[in-house]
Amino acid sequence: MERVLVVGAGISGLAAARLLRDQGVHVTVLEARDRLGGRTYTSNALGLPLDTGASWLHGLKNNVLMNVAQELGLSIDVTEFGDTTIYGSDREEDRLLDEIEDELETAFFERAENRDSEETVAQAMQGLPEQFGLSEQQWHHFLGVTIEADWAGDVDDLTVAALLEGEEPKGGDATIRGGYVQIIEHLSAELDVRLNTPVLLIEHRSDGVLVTTKSEQFSGDRVVVTIPLSILKTGKPTFSPPLPDDHQTAIDGLRVGLLNKVFLKFPKVFWDAEEAFFTVQNSQRGRFVTWMNLYLTTGEPLLVAFNAARAAQDVEYLSDTETVDEAMNILREIFGSNIPVPMSYQITRWGKDPWSQGSYSYLGKGSDPKMRGSLSKPVGSRLFFAGEATHSEFPASAHGAYLSGLRAASEILSMGSAEK
Repeated sequence: MERVLVVGAGISGLAAARLLRDQGVHVTVLEARDRLGGRTYTSNALGLPLDTGASWLHGLKNNVLMNVAQELGLSIDVTEFGDTTIYGSDREEDRLLDEIEDELETAFFERAENRDSEETVAQAMQGLPEQFGLSEQQWHHFLGVTIEADWAGDVDDLTVAALLEGEEPKGGDATIRGGYVQIIEHLSAELDVRLNTPVLLIEHRSDGVLVTTKSEQFSGDRVVVTIPLSILKTGKPTFSPPLPDDHQTAIDGLRVGLLNKVFLKFPKVFWDAEEAFFTVQNSQRGRFVTWMNLYLTTGEPLLVAFNAARAAQDVEYLSDTETVDEAMNILREIFGSNIPVPMSYQITRWGKDPWSQGSYSYLGKGSDPKMRGSLSKPVGSRLFFAGEATHSEFPASAHGAYLSGLRAASEILSMGSAEK
C-alpha cells in the first residue's frame, strides 16, 4: 500500500488526505497546532460557534463546499452585503456616499480592466475620488470596505492584477450555521492525524520521502505540503534538495494579507437588528470600518468588526483592553454614550499566530498571477503542494484551498496508477 504524508491539517490538507484515504492510500497527517482546521477555525469561546478565520461560502452556484454542506445537511444563512448603512460625521455626506457607492464601484473596476495589471490600486485609481467629489475620508472608507476588506492587502501594494485574477463567485454568499468546524470534522473523520507535530525538514528523494519533526521521523512514498504561504516565506520547513527556482520565486513573490475580527457580545441589541452590516467613516484609515450584525444569524446580541491590511496590523499590537475601547468609542459615536458595555469579547490576531502569520494570499508589487500555478506544480514524483495560494481560479478562499487539496491528491493517484 502506498504511503503518503500530508503536512498540515487545514482544509486543503484534510481534503487531500480524505480523497487519498478513500482510494486506499495509507495517509498520515502531520499538524503543528493542537487542533484541526488551520485558518478555518470555529471557536466556542463566547458560548456559541463562531468562525474566527474563514467564515463564508463565496459563490453558492460555483462553490464545491456548498455541495459538501448540502450533503452534510448543514444550514446556511445567505449574506446580504448590500444591506448596509454608512455612518460618519455628517449624515448628508453618508447619504450621498451611499447613493453613489454602486456607481463608484462600477467605475473602479472598469478602470482596473483598462490599466496596467502591475500598477498598484492606489496608482491606478488616482483622480477617481476627485471625479466623484469624494473627501479623503470618504475615499479611504470606500477602499477599506470594498477593496482592503476583501483582498486583505494595502492598496499601496495590492495590484490591479489582484482585482482581476481568478473566477468570479456566482450565486451570492453565505455563512454556515454552526460553523466550518462541521466540514472540518467530516473531512478528518477516521484520518490518522498527529497534532502538535511541527515539521522541520522534508527530504524528497528518488526512492521516497523522509519528514523530520521535533520528536520523530516519518517515511513515505510521497508528501503533500499544505503549509501556509506565510510560513514557507520564513524558510520553514527546510527542503532537501532545495525547492526549484520557480517554486521559490513564487513563494517570495506572492503576498500574504491580514484580516482580523473583533467579536463583541452584549447584554442586548442596541443597533438595527434587521440590518446585516453597517460601515463607519473615521479618521483612522481602515480601523473598525466594517461591522456585521450576528444577531441576524445567531439570535445573540453579537457584533463583529473587521480590520484588514495595514489597519489589522496596527490593531494587532493593541492590548485587548485598548482594542475593545477603540471599538466601543466608535459604537458610542454612532449609537450614543449610554450603550451597554460588552459582556465578553474575542479578538483574532492571525498575523501573530505562529502557524499562520497572516490570513490569505494576494498579488502585490512584484507578484505575477502565474506564480500560483508554479507553486502548485509537483516537484518530481515525490513532493506536492496544496493550499489557497496555489489555486489560480479561487485563491484566498476556503473552497480554493479545498480544491487544491483534491488536485494534489489526484496528481498522486494518477502517478501511482501510471507506475503500477
